[in-house]
Amino acid sequence: MKNLNELTNQLRVLNEQAMVALSIAPELTRGVEAIQRKREQLEKWARQERVKAPDAGRIHTALVTFFRVKNIQDIRHARYLCFGCTESVLPNSTSLLDHSSLFDELLKFVKSAQKEMRAFRLMYRGLLNAYFSVHPEIKELSKAAIASWVKLRDFLFENLLHIRDVNKPRDWIEYLHFNHEVLSEKPCDKFGKSLLEGNAIQVNEAKQQLNITDASWFMKLLVNAQVDAACVAEDGLFKELIPKLFELLKTHSLLLDRNLAKILDRYFKCAAAPQHLALRDFAVDHWKNPWLSTNQHKWARVEENTKTQITRWLKEKFIKQFFTFLADDGNNDQRRVAFWMQYTDQIEQMYFAFGRTALENRSIDFKQMRQEMQGLTFKLEAGGVPSNNAFIMKIRDVVIVEFGTTGNATYFFNASKPLPFNLSNAHQPGPLWGLYGDGRMLKNWSSPAFIDKLSHGGSWEYNFSYFLKNSL
Repeated sequence: MKNLNELTNQLRVLNEQAMVALSIAPELTRGVEAIQRKREQLEKWARQERVKAPDAGRIHTALVTFFRVKNIQDIRHARYLCFGCTESVLPNSTSLLDHSSLFDELLKFVKSAQKEMRAFRLMYRGLLNAYFSVHPEIKELSKAAIASWVKLRDFLFENLLHIRDVNKPRDWIEYLHFNHEVLSEKPCDKFGKSLLEGNAIQVNEAKQQLNITDASWFMKLLVNAQVDAACVAEDGLFKELIPKLFELLKTHSLLLDRNLAKILDRYFKCAAAPQHLALRDFAVDHWKNPWLSTNQHKWARVEENTKTQITRWLKEKFIKQFFTFLADDGNNDQRRVAFWMQYTDQIEQMYFAFGRTALENRSIDFKQMRQEMQGLTFKLEAGGVPSNNAFIMKIRDVVIVEFGTTGNATYFFNASKPLPFNLSNAHQPGPLWGLYGDGRMLKNWSSPAFIDKLSHGGSWEYNFSYFLKNSL
């Protein structure tokens, strides 16, 4: 016990002496801390290894010289070529990517310098900068340039280990080592989910470490990544994200077709896919009418069921619009709306002939309606009052003509016989073609194609149904 007490006292004395030493040398302590901070700053600076791109003029000269003499002079020359290999400064606005043999020669030279770590790393960094400057999905490239670009991406991936020095780590190399997906066929996928959630930390780190500018294809393909992330989410979350995705696509028109197709097809794979007005209108605004042949190249991007559903929704919208905006009874004419909605899937074609009132109406609703109906419209001539309009439908071999104003019967024609009017003119460019709303065309009961006309009096729905059942 005595020995233990002595030891305790000795430790107390030593501690007091150490505290006194510190209290009489504060300047020394601060000096040591300052040296430590400076050392940390220098280590950080060394790890960052900021590589500045060479002067544009020197890059241009290096490219032109290489193209002319077909020879790489030295490592400095090669470094300039690495930074400039995607620049279109060679004859016919081509780049080194377009000249496969020259590009292969450059990669061969760079690879031969693997044992010279610093030189190899500088050339590698130039190639990395070039890689982020162009992408086949964003910029149209020749077949040769696409093949070279793929070689560039593969070269960067395959040589990652040759630029890494675990004893002298560099931040951008360490980042690239642990985030090598940026050198894959799906370089942005890992960032999509976090961006959708409003978190840009990962993207900002990638930009900082790899010197990615806002003009890079990487920033644009992040749009694809977000759409892809949304499309693999569960149904409820995906539907919630649709408005955000549309806002994203509005500012990236080059990526719109690819991503709109993905969103449309994903929506119709939901367990419940009721009519989605914003989805329908966004698709039609950008791809136009899905059943017109002039628009098929865009709608071919989606599955047939997707196109069928949007077609049905748009036909239903047009039927409602005609009997709301273009008919005398307006919102009260729900009987005709309900009747023709039954035939939505059977209506193969529909056309509209606008009277003067509808053509001259400058309200937002009418402007939008005329825009959406583009390729389906005529000018109604001799239709009686200026507010009259006509709605023309084709179901199998029967063409049906409805009018907007009261007092007009519905006319039925046999489409297998020569019609007294030409509906194909609706697809012609330029001013609207005219359709006469009298006995010359739409009411031509003397035409060989004329079948019958029915009025809307009494229980007209039964008469119409009976007639169509026996005519179709």
